[in-house]
Amino acid sequence: MLAAHRRVPVILEPGGDDPVGVGRVLCPLDVHAGLAALAAGPGQPPERIVTVELEQLHPFRLGRPPDRRRDDSEGGVHLAELVPGGAGHSVPKLIGGVLYRLGSVESTQDEAAGLPAGSVVVADHQRSGRGRHGRAWEAPPGSGLFATFVLPPGPLVVFAAGVAAAEACGSQVRLKWPNDLILGDRKLGGVLAEVRGQKALVGVGINLSWAPEGAAMLGQERDALLDRLLPAVEHWAAARPEAIIARWRELSWTLGQEVRVELGSEVVEGIAEDVAPDGALIVAGRRVVAGDVIRVRPSS
Repeated sequence: MLAAHRRVPVILEPGGDDPVGVGRVLCPLDVHAGLAALAAGPGQPPERIVTVELEQLHPFRLGRPPDRRRDDSEGGVHLAELVPGGAGHSVPKLIGGVLYRLGSVESTQDEAAGLPAGSVVVADHQRSGRGRHGRAWEAPPGSGLFATFVLPPGPLVVFAAGVAAAEACGSQVRLKWPNDLILGDRKLGGVLAEVRGQKALVGVGINLSWAPEGAAMLGQERDALLDRLLPAVEHWAAARPEAIIARWRELSWTLGQEVRVELGSEVVEGIAEDVAPDGALIVAGRRVVAGDVIRVRPSS
């Protein structure tokens, strides 16, 4: 088992010999297997990743262009470090291959794309975060929780992650079909699932200390929220489909309300009656499997 403050040599890009001005911390996909083995040791489980001491880094060819610093000069350090599983977050077995703590990235979805199932990526900032339909998700550095879980694919994975996120946020948070987190009738965050081969990239974004106009923020510390989110995702990712749907119904902000669903050029209006076992929304007796749902007015 690694000592709590042991530094792990990982990657140094050419020209990245000074940490001052480094604008991005990247997930070292090419050395993932080596890091996991180093973390585990004989008979030990993998551990999670944070930062490293610069003087112990060694050059490593990534086969990708060098990053750029904030002053637009080439270079930059690609960093990672391992912390014992008993220190900080406890990463559950199902999602606990390795947890990557990154700085500023394009998106956690992109960083997680090359990682195996069981990995978790958390970033301080996303320069090109995205939501449903490719919409931009932007927030200042350090102002929210931006994470991607690499999970086994399943038809209800976005519902499972939504339930987990709502429970982790607290009892006042509700779920808007299919994947938005709602606090006080305002959007708090959302869940995005992208299936790629034999894995699902499940992104979770939650406003913590900042929110765009008209949205909500939770006002909690990121690490405290992450401590609750990790076991919640562990639980619901392994839950039976009927249990996921039942809990989603209990947390729903949509069901029982009059809604308008925009389906391209078509609009469906009526009461949101139920969620089907496969996650489809039932509006006025009609199945809706995609579209933007707008609540027309709160129920009395």
